[in-house]
Amino acid sequence: MATHSPIHVGVLGAGIQGSCIALELARRGHRVDLYDRCSEPVTQASLWNEGKIHLGFVYANDPTGRTHETMLRGALHFVPYLARWLDGPVTLESEPFDYAVHRTSLLSVERIAAHFGRVEACYGAMSEGLGLRYPGADERPFALAMTGYERHTRFDPDLIAMGYRTAERAANPRLLATRLRAAIAAEPRIAFIGDTVVTGVKPGDDGHVGVESRCERAWRRRHAIRRSSMRFGAGGSRSTGAPVSPIGARGFTAPN
Repeated sequence: MATHSPIHVGVLGAGIQGSCIALELARRGHRVDLYDRCSEPVTQASLWNEGKIHLGFVYANDPTGRTHETMLRGALHFVPYLARWLDGPVTLESEPFDYAVHRTSLLSVERIAAHFGRVEACYGAMSEGLGLRYPGADERPFALAMTGYERHTRFDPDLIAMGYRTAERAANPRLLATRLRAAIAAEPRIAFIGDTVVTGVKPGDDGHVGVESRCERAWRRRHAIRRSSMRFGAGGSRSTGAPVSPIGARGFTAPN
């Protein structure tokens, strides 16, 4: 891991993305103020979702293929990144997902089958290049068309034209939320500032950035956070550019 002078960073939003940004910055030696309007991290959409770690099957109507490539890259990195931030293994606990193609689908069975084939080929190349595997992908066919008998016993044949068994799984978002909260609480470089609505971010003349906020308990905070040019690029190295601190939950690109 690269070494550099510690800085003071504000992260606005403590969902799964903001929380992981804060943990990564703290692991790199930086002091982090993590703001959220709720009383604890990971309580909104990051908690109440299906937790699926997408492989890109549902994006068949993107002719460029860039969507499933992006989803595959994220899926391959999800478990090793979370394991690093949570200091322990992360498992995808759900049963694998099956997909059904409705007879009124916008895309034909043939086009969806071709898309699934492209996703599988992309996964194979990306997995080999990165040296990473999707959990459980070796235990079940990546994407396998159901037999007629299997399809008819699972679905209404008047509605469903084809079915697929896949290797796609989901993490348990409630368990991940509990572990992320514990990791944030145990990290001395992270100050969680909950029950707080950020109302403004303003640069100062002294080289600092002021974060203006309104506490839900009706008092105001103002935190001065040193301006920095910290960004993360390929390989996790530091790169220079326009100041980006404080960092919102969408302002971070994880290292490849």
